[in-house]
Amino acid sequence: MKILKNNFANFILIILLLISFGLFLFFITQLRTYDYFAVIVKKERDEIYISNINLDKILDKKVNLFINVDDKLSRYEILIDNKLTEDGILIKSLPLINSLEKNNIYSIQAYISVEKEIFMSRILNLIKTITNN
Repeated sequence: MKILKNNFANFILIILLLISFGLFLFFITQLRTYDYFAVIVKKERDEIYISNINLDKILDKKVNLFINVDDKLSRYEILIDNKLTEDGILIKSLPLINSLEKNNIYSIQAYISVEKEIFMSRILNLIKTITNN
């Protein structure tokens, strides 16, 4: 009977180790690094433009924009339109337009976070370079 209890305890321990290893791998694959760029957000009519950034630095069409208004940091998910005008890059975000109108803001400094890379891809590239050498 003692042997069965010992085997059952070892079985439970192995299952817990496998679950914890799986959770560790899941969290590693979810880690991401971001680059932050300072931009100027300008509102003209019902359109919003960002300037002081290259369109080449923005890889995704959907990025996060952070604005500090009244000592309160607000995050907006914006959609980048590839339309480059003399005013800047056209962006679309209805909540951002409403917030700028509510606070009577026509130009403000903001920060854009652009996903640089996923941590797991960095690890896979490192393994690839090690195995190629």
